[in-house]
Amino acid sequence: MPEVNYHHFSLTFHPNEVEQRFKDVRFVLVAGCSERVEAQAHYLAEKLFDGVKGVKYPLEQLTKSRSRFTLFKLGPCLLSNHGMGCASMSIALHELFLMCQKAKVINLITVLRFGTCGGIGVPAGTICITNRALDPLFQDFVELKICMKLVKRPCAIDMPTVATLDRLCKEHPNREELGDYQVSVGATIASNDFYEEQGRTNGAICEHTIEDKMRFLERARELGVINMEMECNHLAAMCHKLGVSFGILDVALTNRLSNDKVELSREQMLLFERRLFWLNLVFIRHKLFGGA
Repeated sequence: MPEVNYHHFSLTFHPNEVEQRFKDVRFVLVAGCSERVEAQAHYLAEKLFDGVKGVKYPLEQLTKSRSRFTLFKLGPCLLSNHGMGCASMSIALHELFLMCQKAKVINLITVLRFGTCGGIGVPAGTICITNRALDPLFQDFVELKICMKLVKRPCAIDMPTVATLDRLCKEHPNREELGDYQVSVGATIASNDFYEEQGRTNGAICEHTIEDKMRFLERARELGVINMEMECNHLAAMCHKLGVSFGILDVALTNRLSNDKVELSREQMLLFERRLFWLNLVFIRHKLFGGA
């Protein structure tokens, strides 16, 4: 039988090896930045099985330096970066889901996407949990051009996972380590770029006014949008199509209604990231052990 290749991870396995390597996977954590994924991997390695007798897993980095995406494994957890934007993310997700299909765990996993975003009406540092995934026209579906056909797929959200994330975040805020912060549940817009589709006026091309931008942001807020990033709608559509449980959580770096610029120190950025790491940890411990 031919070897199994996951091109963008630079990984090749013998046919039976994929199931052996990944049959215990139950959680797939993805983020745009490889450094954030590595930091989350080490955070979980330190804390996930703390106090659990007889359970210990090594943290493995499965990819090499030349791969386009990074992949870590810690027992039941796979962690990968997906780059920036829906196109890059869809490549990573296709290959991660192919691994899970080959390992016969695709119906057993939960995907957690964690990242940063621009808040809309929420202050910097807020944890934003997505309960609707929209595009910049406020549509809750994605369109793919496949073999000369326009294919629409709904961005249906896994509401039980949303409810669990919201509850656990409020029950276990860990303010001693993470400081005071808000938790907000609402709609998220995914744009195709960082500048024009998000209404920014400081890109190399700008054919709209500040007034246009503010009308867009205010209308989004009226519709229950709390944040804006670049991946949520395609992730929701892919997971829904495959019947995969998932949650999307971001930390806001700024409130777009008052300031487009991210004006945070390195220390603040790391603190905000740890809020995401903590919530992922609490969710996984809850699913594995029934508690935080």
